[in-house]
Order: sequence, then C-alpha cells, then structure tokens
Amino acid sequence: MGDGKDSAGRDEGGKAVRRAVLFELEHVAVGGRQIKFDLLKAALKTQRVDLSEALFSRYCLHRVPKEGLKALLKSTGKSGFAEVWERYAAGLVEAFSSPRLKLEPVCEMILKTSRKLNARLGALSSLDAATTETLARQLDLGAHGVVLHLISQEDTRTYSGDHWLHLARKVDTLPRKCLTICTQSDSCRAAIAARLRCVGLPDIYTSFEDFGGADYVGESLTAAVFENLLTGGDE
Repeated sequence: MGDGKDSAGRDEGGKAVRRAVLFELEHVAVGGRQIKFDLLKAALKTQRVDLSEALFSRYCLHRVPKEGLKALLKSTGKSGFAEVWERYAAGLVEAFSSPRLKLEPVCEMILKTSRKLNARLGALSSLDAATTETLARQLDLGAHGVVLHLISQEDTRTYSGDHWLHLARKVDTLPRKCLTICTQSDSCRAAIAARLRCVGLPDIYTSFEDFGGADYVGESLTAAVFENLLTGGDE
C-alpha cells in the first residue's frame, strides 16, 4: 500500500498542516458487517440456530469473532462450534476476496475528498493478512495511498486505542490531526480515548449504540460535512 508521505494541507497562515483519515476497512470501504451477518446466519443453520439482528448485535460486535460465536452458541444451548467456525471463516475469505465487491459510495467520497485536501489515508482491518491484501487490491486502495494496519488475529480486543495509534504512526500523523471513521461504539470510544477525532457512521446493527464524544454521528455523510470535519482539526 501507499506510504502516506508528502501529503499536507495549509492553514490560514500558509503553514503546513498534516492531516489523516483513518477508517475501518471492511465496515466502511464495503458493507462488511452485513456480509458477516449473512455468512454467520448461514453457518449457524447447521446447528438449527436462527440468527437474528438482535443476537448478532449482542454477541458478535464487541467480541473477537471466535469468542462471540462461542458466547452465542452457549446462549442458545447449542454446540458445534468447530463446524460453524470452519464454515464461517471459509466464507469470510471467499466473500472479502470477491472481485464483485465495490467501494461503498461514502468511502469513495471520503477517499476523493481526503486526496483533494492532501490528507493521508489509513485503514484498520480485522481480517487476516492475505484477505486484507486481496480486498485492498480489489478496491484499488493502493492508488489512493491507503496504508493498512492489521489487528492481530490473536488480539482479544475488537478495537482499541492502540490499534488506532499504531495506524496513526504508520501514516506519520499526530493523533489530534487524525479523523477516524467508525461504525461501532467501541471503535469510536477507542479512537477518542487515544485522542483521535471521530466520525460515527452506525448501521442497522449499531444504530442503538452510544457514540458519545464523536465529532459527528449520522447514517449518512456528505462531502461538505466531511470536508468541514477534516479541516476542523487544524485549529
């Protein structure tokens, strides 16, 4: 991916201002949460578990996937973890490697506006390394200079301040000059705790969550609002 170098805006006095936009790769660039829901719903049918939006939101958003699945199966009195996990994990690789995946319109806007303002770009992924690279290549994120950072498959945290800070360091930008795009509350809280600014873009599975402290929360995001938010960190 790109190295994020040579990108800076200018403040009113003409002084260089380095900004960066950091986002959740599979939940912002593509409709990854819906993909995960559909895959898990299909995998759980082998155990006669009908996955609802409520169950998914309760057990599968704020735990790493394996732990979330174990908790979900326990709550329904079912076993068969190994079989369900094998189906689900294989489905993730196939789905997120598909050449049919296209950038979400909001992500296209974020990339275009960020480049216009010479902001650096970074994406945080919870997918495995090979799948992350394939997805980034399919979406041509390299052409936008997007720097990738992977959450370790051994990490028990879905999103943490450390994850966002590692990505900020990779794009060589001070945390307070970074604007994160988050789709769930723990991701937002982690970014804010690490002193990064945050835009909350909840979906149908996270719309009930508390994004308190975010600079903006909404189901949609226009280019004008986004540009305002990005340049608003220059004071």
